[in-house]
Amino acid sequence: MANQLRMSLSTLRGAWALREELSDYQTGFYQAQSVKAGNRNLQAWVVGDDADPARAQAFLEVLGLHHIEYQPLDETFRSGEETFEPGHAWVIPARQRQSGLLEALMEQRTEFQDQTFYDVSAWTLPLAYNLPFTTLNRTPATQKAHPVSSAIPLDQDAPAWAVRWNQLNAPALLQKLLDSGVKVRTSIKPFSIHTANGIQAFSSGTLVIQAGIQEDETIPDILDTLDQAAHSGLAVYAIGSTMTSIGPDLGSNHFPIIEPVKPLLIGGEGTSSYGAGETWYLLDQRLELPARL
Repeated sequence: MANQLRMSLSTLRGAWALREELSDYQTGFYQAQSVKAGNRNLQAWVVGDDADPARAQAFLEVLGLHHIEYQPLDETFRSGEETFEPGHAWVIPARQRQSGLLEALMEQRTEFQDQTFYDVSAWTLPLAYNLPFTTLNRTPATQKAHPVSSAIPLDQDAPAWAVRWNQLNAPALLQKLLDSGVKVRTSIKPFSIHTANGIQAFSSGTLVIQAGIQEDETIPDILDTLDQAAHSGLAVYAIGSTMTSIGPDLGSNHFPIIEPVKPLLIGGEGTSSYGAGETWYLLDQRLELPARL
């Protein structure tokens, strides 16, 4: 700790002594990056939400921390197998003040001239959040920025509710429901069913909460938990019937009830502190699942 403190103080003293040179260097850097961005054909990146507003919001918050500008997409277009739609995608202009940092965050570099470096030079940020994205040689129509929202109403009188598993906060919701004694099913086969938002297709792994199999006293807690999840950006679909239009019905053996888990985390001699720390963080911060140590 003392060594870290000495190094921090010496760095501050050096920066103060060279403040004019550093200021000129920073100014020149931004000017050079602006010229570089203007000479490229790349106009923008577009990033979709992958039907998970919470994951998209986490990605956009990182951009905001670095003062990187973005706007919601205002037109529908396809790129390869991906379709980007208004309300579910954002445009990041290539020509902006933070163009150098933005390029480092968005590029997909697979080869390096110097093979010796610490960790990696940069992560491709959309891939870190598992979000679809593509580069554009034109700037598409955009609209004024607005908060990310699922905008899916929660019908409290529905016989069941469904939550797609690919959403960032779905595991935490599952754990909260299980902790409250709620019976939660999961689909082991894809299915399509009528919801308050029309016919929706759901993949394997979708969480299904049926009102009819719950204890009466748990229903208010279920509704409150699902309502809070919906308002925090999680897409919760109210199902109109337990009969599906495609695939097995909700009461079949293709929708088993999820059993609660109580993980044991092993650390210490003979284990990786990095692996144990990563797993502990995932369980504690992302899944909100307590682990025995």
